[in-house]
Formats: sequence, C-alpha cells, structure tokens
Amino acid sequence: MHGRIRAFPATLAAAALLATACGAATTSRPVASRVDLRAVPVSAQQRQALAADDEAFAGALWAALDARDGNLVFSPASIATALQMAYVGARGETAREMARVLHLGAETTPLDVAAAASKLFTQLAPLAHDKHSLLTLADEVWLQRDLQVVADFRAAMSTGFGAAFHLADFVRHGEAARKAINAAIAAQTHDRIHDLLPPGMDLGDERLILTNAIYLKAAWLTPFAKGLTAPAAFTRADGSVVHPETMSTTDDFDYAATGDYQEVRLPYLGGRLAMTLLLPAAGRPLTWPATTPQFRMHTVDLTLPKFRFSWDDDLAGLLGQLGMPTAFTDRADFGGMSSEPLQIGSVRHEAFIAVDENGTEAAAATDVTMMATGGHAPVDLVQLHLDRPFLFRIDDTVTGLPLFLGKVADPTLGA
Repeated sequence: MHGRIRAFPATLAAAALLATACGAATTSRPVASRVDLRAVPVSAQQRQALAADDEAFAGALWAALDARDGNLVFSPASIATALQMAYVGARGETAREMARVLHLGAETTPLDVAAAASKLFTQLAPLAHDKHSLLTLADEVWLQRDLQVVADFRAAMSTGFGAAFHLADFVRHGEAARKAINAAIAAQTHDRIHDLLPPGMDLGDERLILTNAIYLKAAWLTPFAKGLTAPAAFTRADGSVVHPETMSTTDDFDYAATGDYQEVRLPYLGGRLAMTLLLPAAGRPLTWPATTPQFRMHTVDLTLPKFRFSWDDDLAGLLGQLGMPTAFTDRADFGGMSSEPLQIGSVRHEAFIAVDENGTEAAAATDVTMMATGGHAPVDLVQLHLDRPFLFRIDDTVTGLPLFLGKVADPTLGA
C-alpha cells in the first residue's frame, strides 16, 4: 500500500432515521454519560500515530483482498470505523487482538480512537454540504430493547462517532428490524446499498448491530469531453479482449512513473478529493508499490474506461485470519459494551462505484453484528492508456482519509 493513509475513525453525524415497521425500531432515550469526547484534546502527535496505525490496517486489508479475481471496490474508512466502534467496547485478549489487527499503537486506548473520530468529524463536516464534492458518513447503533449498554460506551458512540441509537426487537421482529436497518443504509447511501443485511438473514441471536455508511459524489475538476468517448480495446488478465466505452483527455495532471508502473492523480472540483489510478507495466503484478510515488506535473494523454460495479462480502473469516479470532467466539470479551456476554457474529461490507465523464459516485456500508455469546509544471507529454487491469483509490487530500480502494479487472462487468 502506498501513500499516507490517515484517520480512519472518521464519522459524520447523520440525521436519525426512524424505522417503525412492525415495531422494528425506535430512537432510544438518551442516557446520562460520564464522558464527552468532544472535549477531549487530541495532540498532533496522537493524530499522527493513529494515522500511521490506520495506514498499516489499510495495507493489511488490501493484501488480503487484492488476490481475488474480478473487479473489487471497498471502503477502508467504513470497515475500520465499524470495527473501531466495536473495539471501544472490547476488553482483555479480545481488545488486544483487535488492536493488533487495526494496527493501533500500544498506547492507543479505545477512548483515544473515539476522541480522534470526534475531531475528524469537524474536519470532514464541510464536505457534507459541498455541492461539487459531496461526502457523507453516518454511524448508527441498533440495540435489542432489553440490552443494557455501558454508559461510557454509549457516550463514546454518541460524542465520539456521532452515532444515533435505535431500539429494535431482533428476537420477535427480526425481519422488520433487518428491513429497517437496510432502509437506513439505503437512505444514507442514496439507494446505492440496498441489502447490507441479506434476505433470509436470521437476527434472532443479535443483541446489537453497529453500522457505518459512506456516500461520495464528486465532479472532476476537468470533465472528460463526452464527444471523445468511444469503444476501445481492453485486455483482461487472461488475454481476452473487451471493448468498453472509453474516455480520453490530454491535460496536466500529477503523474509518477517507474519501470514497474505509471500513476496519475485526477482531482475533483474543490481540490480536496482526488482519484489516483495506477497501471502496472506489462507483466508486472497488479499491486500498489511499497513506497510513496514522487508525483510531478505532466501533460498526460489519458484514456480511462467508464466503469460501474459493486462488491460485497462477509469479512469475519478474513479478520479472524488477520489475527482477531477471539472476537468471533464465545471467549470474546466486550465487557466495555455491555455486562451481557457478546461476540461478533458477522462483519458485512458492500461497496459501489461508478466513474464516467462527469466524475465519480461511490457508496459503501459496513455492519458489525454483536451476538449473544454462544449464538452465531507542464513537461513533456506522456501517455497513459488504461487498457488493461488497473487500480484506483479515492482520498480526502486534507485528512488523508482513504475513502475507497479497488481494481478494475474488466470494466464491462456490472455496467
């Protein structure tokens, strides 16, 4: 993984969404909390340490996912945020394993993570109202009606992660609760993520569900001319050729190149968000370089196929393999969340991305289900034609927040 990836525990407070079908959910009453993380100072050194931790977690996620065939898109920000919400309530070996997987420093406490989320909220808030580069993130906590939550956990969720709380009845009205949570996610992602909790999923053993949703719609600083878009050859990894609609432009971009790859960064309107595209040299592996590229302004003859696809998976097994197996067993300790024994049942993630002449639309959502334990300057012209599998990432250049990562193996799939 290349580049500096910062501050994954990012959250934006979203309007509370009330789902009432079949008594599925209502907003819970506020409970007096003992800490307000908005008032906790976070030093520059602490922010830098958390940034380094988050970069390492993103790299581990990418290494575990990028070998899979086909197109891929996921949001490191969403996955990390949902897991960090759960980490706030973890204790003992469960917390130690989660901290290692999240690459949190030895001195980073759960409250440090939640306090950093609160500070990042302030930095990201303007993007929720930017008409050119809209970015919204929302966190929610869905509680079984009779579950008693530790006051400090509630405070960390509300004042750190800006999370709204909802009461639900997973036991008697599980299907209604599933639909309510999915409806909230759909609203937060502008109908791009519909069934994060899939049909038929039994929520009878769930006691608490943590969700994060992220939505982005950003216009290119310099749009591609639609009149120049035309079918062009794209060679897939197996040597077969498809002909996706391909955009083209010649303009000045941040550009980097070595014998192993070419890389270009396309800014969105407003200058804060940007998409980076990486094309490996012929015969080289489809992976991010280990070192940060040295970008310089070049005039680039660029072609980029339009693409539109989604991806989803349950990451529970992968996270266990990365080093946090205890959280998914009856030995899990989430005593900082509730006195009732809990374990993680699933960590589902779904993401969507569409890239065309005007810009990019992307969305992602993650849920962590908590079960009762025992249940489940212009220079020479260079040429960069993205005519074979390539990588992409979207970052907030101010905070360094990695919003989306992915690869395009076949731009015609999912179109």
